[in-house]
Parts: sequence; structure tokens; C-alpha cells
Amino acid sequence: MPGACALPVAPTTLEPNDTREWVGTEINAAMEDPIDRAILAAFVEMVHDHPGGMVADLGCGPGRVAACLASGGIKVVGIDVSGQMLTAASTAHPGLPLPQATIGALPFRDGSLKAVVSWYSIVHAPLGCSIACGASFGGWWRSRVTY
Repeated sequence: MPGACALPVAPTTLEPNDTREWVGTEINAAMEDPIDRAILAAFVEMVHDHPGGMVADLGCGPGRVAACLASGGIKVVGIDVSGQMLTAASTAHPGLPLPQATIGALPFRDGSLKAVVSWYSIVHAPLGCSIACGASFGGWWRSRVTY
């Protein structure tokens, strides 16, 4: 299996009070605790166990999780409603497909995705959207909510 997600803290030159400044553009030990990093590593392993299809990172922000999955050898697309976040993601992770869309109106045919991940962003979706989003991919569905 390809390597796990990168853990170094990425340097930043972003404006003060910019969400990307404190979140960063890479999965890192400063933002994710060991359990979160283990969950992402397990997700990568589970995706490799189910051949075919693409994974969508819904609400990808600056592309942290999408890039992590791509570094694990997964074909991934990052989706976000914010053009600024997609600009940050494309700057930090050139070549990563990053269409702009809402979680409630995904640009995919039903059953076309292998899996989805929505790392701390499904909370911004309209109530009930996660069920509607599930129609866009075939296969298995697992969720994790952290309070």
C-alpha cells in the first residue's frame, strides 16, 4: 500500500485570521490528534480494499484531506463551495481536481463515486443532506461524528 498521509506542518504565508492559516494545507500532527490520523489511514486502507471508482472529499477547504488521500494512491476529487478555499487548495496541491459545488448539488452521476469523506465539513451542510449525498456513490457508507 502507498505511504500514509504526510504529517509535517506546512509553512504558510496567508493573511491573518484566514482559516487556512491555522488549519494549514496538509494533514499534520499540530491539527489532527493520533486518532484522527489513524482514522484517515484506516480510510485509505478500506478504499484500497474496494477496487474501482473515485473518492470525493466534500467540503475539501484547502485540500488537506484530498491531498492526503492522493498521497495514499487514491483517485480523489476535492469539492468545496468556496472559491477562495479551492484557490488555496489548487495552489498547495497542483493537479488535484477541484470543482466548485455545494454538498447538496454534487457534479456526479448516482453511483459514480467509490466513497466520500467530509472531514469536519458535513456540519455545514443542510439537515438531511448527508442522506441525499449518499445517492452519489455506490458501495459502503461509514460516518464518524466528533463532538
